[in-house]
Parts: sequence; C-alpha cells; structure tokens
Amino acid sequence: MKKLKNSAFLMLLVLVVAGCGGTTLPPNPINALMDKLADKDGYTITLDDMDLNGDEYTHRYKIYTIDQDSKVTISYSPRVVVSEDFFFLHEDDMGMELVSKTPEGVINSLISPPGFTNFIGNDNFGVWNEVYVDTMNVISYDDSTFWKFTGANSNMAEELGIEGLNISLGEYKTFQESYFLNRPFYGPKMAPDSTKYGTRSPHRVRYFPGFYRRRALNRNFYKRYGSSSTGNRGGGGFGK
Repeated sequence: MKKLKNSAFLMLLVLVVAGCGGTTLPPNPINALMDKLADKDGYTITLDDMDLNGDEYTHRYKIYTIDQDSKVTISYSPRVVVSEDFFFLHEDDMGMELVSKTPEGVINSLISPPGFTNFIGNDNFGVWNEVYVDTMNVISYDDSTFWKFTGANSNMAEELGIEGLNISLGEYKTFQESYFLNRPFYGPKMAPDSTKYGTRSPHRVRYFPGFYRRRALNRNFYKRYGSSSTGNRGGGGFGK
C-alpha cells in the first residue's frame, strides 16, 4: 500500500510540474509525416533545410509521393520546431532520405542518399547506362555503368539534389549491402572529413551555398560542443 501511495504521489508531482510550465519536448515530426502519408502508395522524405535561431531548432522536409502509376508529386513541409537532440542527431543529413516507403509497403528508416530507396535502380524512372571504357583499363561493369533518369522523370536528379553526381551500379550495390546490414550510407568519402552525400558533401556546398553561409555565421551552433570540437562537427544556423 505504501508503494502505491508513493507512485501516486510521484505521478501527481509530474502532473503539477507539467502544469506549471515544465518543458515539453516537440514531437518527432517524421512520425507525424508518416501518419499523414499512411495512405500513399510510396513516398520519400528528405531533410531539405535546418536552422538554429537562439534556442529554437527547426527542420523543413521535402516530400516525394509516388502513386500506383509511378507519378511523383513533390511538396514541402512547413518549417517545424524539433528538439535539440533530434536536430543534432541529423546534423549530417542535409538532403538525405530520413525515411521512405516503397510501393510494396516496405519502410526504410535508415539514413540513405536521396532517391536511393524509390528512384535509383527503379526502371520506372530511368536506366543503367554502360559507358564506353578503354579495354586496356581494368574496370568492372559495376564501375562503368551509371544511372540516368529518363522521360518524364528526367528532372528527378535536379529535384533530388544529385544532378551532376555520377551514381555507379557498384555504388548502388554498396548501398544495398549497407541497407541489409542495417547501416546508414553516405556514399564514398571524398576527403577525410567529407562524404559524397549529406551535410559534408562538397556537391551540396557547391550547389546549396546559402545553407553553409548561414551555418558559418551562426556561432550558437557550436555552444553545444565547445570551440575544440567545431572542426569536426556539421555546422549550424542554416538554410538555402
């Protein structure tokens, strides 16, 4: 009986604290988006933008919905407030898939390059093209075959933020291996502290410079880690 009374007291205390202005963490916006998209045949959600203003952390998502005829509709979420932990959990994920659902109903919640779940390798959207290679060079078929969006979907590379990036069949197979091993995939390293995809991608620095300018100007981002760690963190105060 004493234990029951103590439990009841603790629960009452929690309710009183909450009612007196206790901190309430923002809900996970990805779960909310997934609920809204539950009736869709397939979708991909990428992290389109993130920003830090004072103590407010925000995300914006780009949403690609796919119908039974493989028609893609693109929309953007409003800017949503996220918790500090959720924000920094995804600090390296600019442009990346955060979650996707295939038309077969399979959910992928591993961090993946944009388009790799539903579009790359899907012959409804494009083809693998083998590029002529000098036979004197020892290059495998996987490394000389690259993805190309075709037809009505020829602009998908631009929409996904990967236009100009060569995606080889070998790279795609490496992604699939990472998926089966339950590992996120950022593509090959481009330098010791950069990857082909995500916030650390030289491609994103080149094509989305506004994001990185705002990140560099906002020193609040570094308060979480201290000046000694700024050289190897993702950055903050961002956006296009």
